[in-house]
Amino acid sequence: MSAIRTLILSHSEKHLARYRENAKVVKEEVGEEYRSYLPLLEICYARAKYWHGTGHYHYQHPGDSRYGTVHSTRTINVLDSILEIGGLANHQDLWVRTNTRKTVSLAPSRMHARLYAHIHLFEGVWLKYVFGGTRFWMGFFFYIAVSDIVSQISRGQLNFIRQVALNKNFFKQFRTWASALRDLTEFKTLPMWRAYDLRSDIKGNHPILFGIKKEGAEGEKVMPFLRRFEVRVTENIPLKHFTHIEVPQAHVEEVRAALNIKGISLPVIPLEYGELYSSQFSLKKLAYV
Repeated sequence: MSAIRTLILSHSEKHLARYRENAKVVKEEVGEEYRSYLPLLEICYARAKYWHGTGHYHYQHPGDSRYGTVHSTRTINVLDSILEIGGLANHQDLWVRTNTRKTVSLAPSRMHARLYAHIHLFEGVWLKYVFGGTRFWMGFFFYIAVSDIVSQISRGQLNFIRQVALNKNFFKQFRTWASALRDLTEFKTLPMWRAYDLRSDIKGNHPILFGIKKEGAEGEKVMPFLRRFEVRVTENIPLKHFTHIEVPQAHVEEVRAALNIKGISLPVIPLEYGELYSSQFSLKKLAYV
């Protein structure tokens, strides 16, 4: 492990110490209910090799790309769409070069996927417990990525930086991607490094986190950048490859009802309990660094 990465881990673990201590308090508060989920958490987390984070609602895109103009007054129920088609569908992808340019994005690290999920939380709503805030995880993964670039830059990474990060349309594309979460007309600028400020303005929106079995990513894999954080698969991922769904505790029964209507048997776990469960593991294990 490089000296830079060791320093990042050491500093970051110190930051997470208070979240680990707070987890002990929250576990006592939720008591028996959390303990009743522990066997299920252990099974699902052992089976989940990849993760996908999203939200219950998005502003509607006219096509199948997250980088096209959105209808700021029309929303789609993302969960219903996933249940209707029977899994995660591939979409147009600006970040990779493939024949179809359609992929599904997966993260080997739960905490990385949780970043994407958490920014869908309706503004002004806070969860009872999170293991590290959005700002922390965004900064942590950014510094680890920079560390990787410095220590083992490859031709493929250079091509990605040239095609994406140095693309003159990069920030415009990022803004368009973010506009699926909230109306950004009041924001003249939205730097990527302030993405931790994002919260959805769609009433009732909330994070959704899917655990995905190893089989869900057995198709062709394409990588825009760092395999440690993200892989893209070109095939759709059917529900049979899902391990479970995590949503905020306030929405668990609502999501279970949606699954029952479709006749889908899939465990639904409070996201807060997934956070509590994750708090027992080292940062190195959680982030695969």
